[in-house]
Amino acid sequence: MKRLLLVAPHFAPVNAPDGQRARLLLPHLHALGWDCTVLAVAPEDVAAPREDALLATLPPGADIRRVRATLGLRAGRRLGIGNLGWRALPALAREGSRLLREERFDLVYFSTTQFICLPLGRRWLRRFGVPFVVDLQDPWLNDYYSRPGAPRPPGGWKYRVASALAACLEGRTLRHAAHVVSVSPRYLEDLARRYPGFGPGRGTVIPFGWSLRDQECAAAMDAEPPAPAGSPPTVLYLGRVGPDMRPALDHLFRGYAAWRRARPAAPRIRWCFTGTSYDPRSSGDGPARTAALAAGVADDVEETPGRLGYLQALARMRGADANLILGSEDAAYSPSKIWPLLAAGRPWLAVTAPDTVLARQLQLVGQPGGRVAPLGAPDPSPAAAGPLHEWLDELAAGRTAARTAPSPGLLAHEAKTLAARHTALFDSLLAHGRP
Repeated sequence: MKRLLLVAPHFAPVNAPDGQRARLLLPHLHALGWDCTVLAVAPEDVAAPREDALLATLPPGADIRRVRATLGLRAGRRLGIGNLGWRALPALAREGSRLLREERFDLVYFSTTQFICLPLGRRWLRRFGVPFVVDLQDPWLNDYYSRPGAPRPPGGWKYRVASALAACLEGRTLRHAAHVVSVSPRYLEDLARRYPGFGPGRGTVIPFGWSLRDQECAAAMDAEPPAPAGSPPTVLYLGRVGPDMRPALDHLFRGYAAWRRARPAAPRIRWCFTGTSYDPRSSGDGPARTAALAAGVADDVEETPGRLGYLQALARMRGADANLILGSEDAAYSPSKIWPLLAAGRPWLAVTAPDTVLARQLQLVGQPGGRVAPLGAPDPSPAAAGPLHEWLDELAAGRTAARTAPSPGLLAHEAKTLAARHTALFDSLLAHGRP
């Protein structure tokens, strides 16, 4: 058996988006020839929500080494340091060094958006000779906020410091990585533009995926009670709503307002936005309600910023009349939630520009029961039946109620298949130095 050290500071029972890839891979690695040890941070030192139900999705006896953050939550808040990577970096460095010194590992895999941890791979390669692979779930160095017309970046001086560090450390780190796995081809294209030596053989695109086991656990959970007969259809959106999604929201609600005017006798649609903020202190109207107010349809829109547990969110997706996907102004955006959302088998609507990674993924997967409303191609008149209006007509008439089975394209993104793609890559790296 080959041995993998999987560095995932956010890991179950912590419910954080960047820990889900590692959690989905872990149950399948042993059968594919790889014993795995996970290096994570203890849940009590992580600001993300804790969801103990996620532990049931892990294989029995999983080897998970958890470290206490060098700077705890309370001390971090006093010093204004909330980032987990910064607070836990010394502890992760110390435990990772101990593991690599005392045990045999063939490869280190960083699957996290705590980018300050990634240079540990270069340090460990130099000290112990163990190659490392980086999983880019988000861009490390991002020029989104520097583009003309972009909103002001969040975080003030902290964002500027993080950007400066990314510019300093990204090239130095990835130059020594055995390989880069990316959820979006655009991230690899950006790396190739920035670093001339980063050729096609240095990176592989493996999108986010979904888990059959997760869907089974969610199906066994109690979702919200069914709505009374005659209630309006409910469209559910779960997850972050940032300023980069405002064009998609504006397009959606302007189109919905036109549909309401054109079909006054049709039932109203109930739009529910949940978990729209990462800030647990958020309350009141958020970006979705703000966009709905501007379009004059706020009476049909509910927004709850507080986040749900991962499996609870899957249960809500499975029970919704329909699910909503929002695209971003960042054409490279590849949301992790689209795969479990599509696997839920409910009708879905995606509002995104046609020339984005998200639009191409939806086209390739070919999951039935959904529609893409192209951003930038609004319905030509209130009475016209464009893609958005056609979908709303079907939803209002109840013609989209049947649950659909996963398409072959969607099954290609199930966790077991994606784990096989990872281990094939790892095997190739060990055999030939690169895939």
